[in-house]
Amino acid sequence: MALVMIMLWPLFAYSQVSTLYFNVNITQRTVNVLRKCTFMPPSEIELGFGIVSCIASYAIPLGGMIYWYVSVPFFLRKHASSSLASSKYVSILHTFCYEP
Repeated sequence: MALVMIMLWPLFAYSQVSTLYFNVNITQRTVNVLRKCTFMPPSEIELGFGIVSCIASYAIPLGGMIYWYVSVPFFLRKHASSSLASSKYVSILHTFCYEP
């Protein structure tokens, strides 16, 4: 949890609420107000935050998926020795059916 908070510190430090006023009606004395959250860090911080979020969101899960897809045929080949099917056919079937 502490690591997540450290990675998200730019979000907490450089976020603010912007207020936009529109549809001002002087006769009825009404104003429509829109509040919106904005994230406006300096460019160096924004670049670092983008790189860290890309690694955390795409690179680490992609590495896990690649590891899993590569390790499954080896696992099947290892355990196919006690099976009736040949290990080569089990690996080919897995690759054909389950690889994206």
